[in-house]
Amino acid sequence: MEWIKRSLQEVPAYLGPARHVVITGLPPAADLDGQLRLEGLVCLLLARGLSVAYGRPSARPGEATIWLGAGEPDPAAPPLLLWPPADTPPRRLAAIAAADKAGRVCVADPGRLAALRASGARGLLLPDPSHALWGLLDQHPKGSGCLRLPREGWEGLLPQSRIRLLARLQSLAERGLPLAGPVTLARRRLIEAARRVMAAHAEVEADRLGPTLLAALLGRGIRNAGSDAVATYWAAWIRERRTEDRAA
Repeated sequence: MEWIKRSLQEVPAYLGPARHVVITGLPPAADLDGQLRLEGLVCLLLARGLSVAYGRPSARPGEATIWLGAGEPDPAAPPLLLWPPADTPPRRLAAIAAADKAGRVCVADPGRLAALRASGARGLLLPDPSHALWGLLDQHPKGSGCLRLPREGWEGLLPQSRIRLLARLQSLAERGLPLAGPVTLARRRLIEAARRVMAAHAEVEADRLGPTLLAALLGRGIRNAGSDAVATYWAAWIRERRTEDRAA
């Protein structure tokens, strides 16, 4: 996990001289997997001294944008990374990148990078931004039992009041109001609720990548409930590590 996190340190270099980053394509408030990705990205950017905002890019000097996968990327946005979720099907990923006439970089994991580049689109090897949270969430006593997450998502396990608050603040921020601080606080309160649920267990069983990422961040065991996306992602990064070890 620490090795994967270090690979994210290259992200600011891909944004050029930008000192301000607008994050677009925000996940819905109830999409905890997406909120974990967003939190990891924000932590990474702030640690590198970059300021963060949400909503529409202003195209002012020194600004870059990162699109996280909701809706479609803005074709008029300044230099940015297209960073859809790691379980986005390779065909969909290639279509997103190929439709980007500005030739911006689309982020992929090892399992999807070959398909992306075979389509003629530009591709960049980076893991899910949730990995940036490694070291922030893993200091917890071991729980017991196995948490089996429902296919429909986390919503039924989390306080609805926190989801509604985040949804409201995020909607206002996307309209241009300067609410990055309150949005971050609301998102972290929602993630904390999820952390408490997961930390009470020793293992997590899920058919989506997001919960397995949080389980790994918390040092919990992972059971794959039959998802090709989960198996492909983790197997690809294990192969990538072995390749780097042999090269060294």
